[in-house]
Amino acid sequence: HHDFYMTIELKGSEAPIVPCKYVDWPYFEKLNDPHYNAAMEICKEFGLYDIMGFRYDWNTEILTQFLSSLYYDAYGVTFYWTTEGEKYGIDYMTFSRLLGLGSKDEERDPIHVEQVLRSHQVPQLFFNPMLANEGNASTLLPCYYGLNRFFRNTIDAKKGDGTALRHFAVNLLARTLPGGRPFCIMDYMWNELRRVMIDPDKHLPYAPYIIYMIERVTKITFPKDHKHE
Repeated sequence: HHDFYMTIELKGSEAPIVPCKYVDWPYFEKLNDPHYNAAMEICKEFGLYDIMGFRYDWNTEILTQFLSSLYYDAYGVTFYWTTEGEKYGIDYMTFSRLLGLGSKDEERDPIHVEQVLRSHQVPQLFFNPMLANEGNASTLLPCYYGLNRFFRNTIDAKKGDGTALRHFAVNLLARTLPGGRPFCIMDYMWNELRRVMIDPDKHLPYAPYIIYMIERVTKITFPKDHKHE
């Protein structure tokens, strides 16, 4: 972990952080597009509205320290990390409450226990069922195209090809189909963070949520060098 951090710092490499964005709800409400309106209603129904609209700038160095020192205690369901040489930790429910989720979110079903869905298994998400085989987000029906944009910039933030429906992206969208069940947001984010921790090629998602959490756990407000847009 220390070697990884020093490599990033000394070589001046791009920090392995996903450039998350927030959803500017007033903009989309003013837009008054029927498809985005439908997507917004789903986000409200699923408890996603507030966390997707959350905005908080971050400190790249503090997040790089977090990623390079991150450790997971499965028995205690707790993440540990080092900030400025001091060790800190946070358990699942404390993190959930900090993000305004808490017990109501815990009543919802987790997604990470499911099999990863492929796009061809949920053709009703697409303009044309034949296009589902390609798995290209640009061919999603307008409402699901909007939802995928919202997911990809917030709770399912990823770098790379914005049209690729990777990992649990199709599962997320399938949940939003008529009759779909709301999912546990914290469980999804927690497990994505665990997945990033064990894969050195992955970039850190959730920068605004994590720096917000770090500042509350450490009781230190850090200068911000990256604007959350």
